Amino acid sequence: MRGAVKANRVLTESAACICIVCVAGGAALASEGRVHTAVLEYQEVPNAISWSTRGLLNIATQAVVFAKEPDLGAGRVVRGLLAFGKDTNNWVPFGWNRDQEKLWLDLNRNRDLTDDPEGFISALKEGSPLAYYQVYPGVRLTFVTPTGPRRALVNLQLARPDSFALWYAHLRSFWQTRLSLQGREWQIGLVEEPPGPDGPPEPAYLLLRPWEARGRPIDLNVGTPDLIDWRRVYYQPRQADGPPRALKIGSIDWRRVLYLPEQAYRIQCRQEARSGTAGYTLELTETPVELGNLRVTGECLYRLVLEGLDGHTVAVLDAPGAVTKAPAGAYRVRAVWLRKGEAEGYSRSDKAVVVGERGTTSLVAGGPLQNSLTLSRWGKFLFLRHRIAGADGSEYRLLRRDRDHPPEWAAYRNGQTTATGKFAFG
Repeated sequence: MRGAVKANRVLTESAACICIVCVAGGAALASEGRVHTAVLEYQEVPNAISWSTRGLLNIATQAVVFAKEPDLGAGRVVRGLLAFGKDTNNWVPFGWNRDQEKLWLDLNRNRDLTDDPEGFISALKEGSPLAYYQVYPGVRLTFVTPTGPRRALVNLQLARPDSFALWYAHLRSFWQTRLSLQGREWQIGLVEEPPGPDGPPEPAYLLLRPWEARGRPIDLNVGTPDLIDWRRVYYQPRQADGPPRALKIGSIDWRRVLYLPEQAYRIQCRQEARSGTAGYTLELTETPVELGNLRVTGECLYRLVLEGLDGHTVAVLDAPGAVTKAPAGAYRVRAVWLRKGEAEGYSRSDKAVVVGERGTTSLVAGGPLQNSLTLSRWGKFLFLRHRIAGADGSEYRLLRRDRDHPPEWAAYRNGQTTATGKFAFG
């Protein structure tokens, strides 16, 4: 039997290229040590940027007595505390009517549920009243920090089994400003890890994109080329001929170096008090690095992310030509981003590449993308898996999948169609 696949069109044509690369060794790039300061501004957005990856929120359901509370209504009512970390000053008392899908938050933490103008929230009406999840949008939280209260806008998502509740925080705020580097205007900023059981929000991602692209939504749940994970990644040893696999993600590492075309920068972050609240300031200090030549071949390349094997350096190459300068050293490919019109796709291969101080290093990445089909048998069942492969053989994923029109497959025998179907998402 011969198998054949017909699938939705994917990225196949050439496009402009932006790359992110990590710094290590190579021909020296001079620098005068100039410092660029970016005072970041707090910004809220209508969509959830990221879900907490730090686990469920802890809920302390010991008897919570409020000095004042409104009529919480009939039904199952829970009084408790959202425990953000070990500092009880950051815990948020609440009253929750699970049946009526209403939530009261004691945002000023004075044990009074009647004096918080933004403390009462009704769940979004998404589907059946018996839906497993309840989402309470637009919760403005403040957290105690050494530099003052820090703000965050979140959606609270509650799952409601009969015996216990599961809480998640979805972040809807970030920090940003406009900064001019090497004659180009950038939007630069920080996206935090949502508040969770470890405590208040903490910086996790560096926002970096052309200023003209600042209106594009940021959504880590789907994926975005505009954010660079600035946390340290720890890898397990390489298995046979395969790439090293990420073992765990640590805290943010401010010892890293960021490389943009023609210049490298060492980034430092300060948390400081401004107008009674805590904020962030980034300092980018021009830093000399050794350069080599890198040739990236492939179609539809938008952004290439390489991370130095030392784990401390990251760089961004903007629209490289046939041969572009890149910091010399050993890297792993963290991400390859493709774009053609409104379509976007990415790959995270973790393949190794070494940029030498002499000669030119070639790296194959991106399109054209090809549809392929893998078959595996389990007893009487035959499983078919759709895969999109790039020019380097790595698997790619489309950012926005059309689930109403999934890829289709067809099987032929002696030129005649014997079976057809559509793939299911999963």
